[in-house]
Formats: sequence, structure tokens, C-alpha cells
Amino acid sequence: MKALILAAGYGTRLYPVIIDRPKALLPVNDRPLIDYLLDKIENCAQLTEVLVVTNEKFHDDFRQWAEKCTATFDKPIRVINDGTTTPDDRLGAMEAQLAALQQELTALRQQHENSDHQR
Repeated sequence: MKALILAAGYGTRLYPVIIDRPKALLPVNDRPLIDYLLDKIENCAQLTEVLVVTNEKFHDDFRQWAEKCTATFDKPIRVINDGTTTPDDRLGAMEAQLAALQQELTALRQQHENSDHQR
């Protein structure tokens, strides 16, 4: 089972406080807010991977966060860039989920094709 965390917003209602930082990475008690979500799901036996959908603006921030998490979180975390660059072209929750599913299907197809070529 995969967990899907939607974090592709731009935090415009919190401007100018967080203009250069995603809400999910704001520190709460010296930890990014998103870490508390991981705490809630990390003991789920069926969990195989965490997918985090974000935007182009914050993609690198989330990738750096995910790399740091590998030391303490034992499941893979994949950061998905929805390709949006401004609040005006953001996808919304349903389209962000669709973007994540499309990337997941592409990855599954590639795995299948690679296994076919190895036979």
C-alpha cells in the first residue's frame, strides 16, 4: 500500500510569512509538519511507499527533506512534481492525485517492460 500526501499548494494565504517555504515543511517543535504525518503512518504494516505530490517551486525542498528522512523512516519516499509553477496554474487536489497515479502507472509500465526485456 502506498500513502499519498498532497503538498502542492503555494501557501498564498500565509504570504509573506512563508513565501519561500512550503507549509508542510514549516517547523513545529523543531520538526517539519509533514514529519508528524509520517509518524502516524510509519507503523502501518501494509505501507510500502510514501508519495508526496508537490509543485515545481518546492520540489527541490521536498526532495532534500525526503533524503534526510531516509535515516529515520524505513519506507521509500518518492516526491512527485506536478509541474505547476504558480498558484494560477496549480492543479487542485483531484488533479494532483491524478498526476501521482499517472506517474505511478508510468513507473509500473517501465518495470514491466524491463522485466520483459530481461526474459
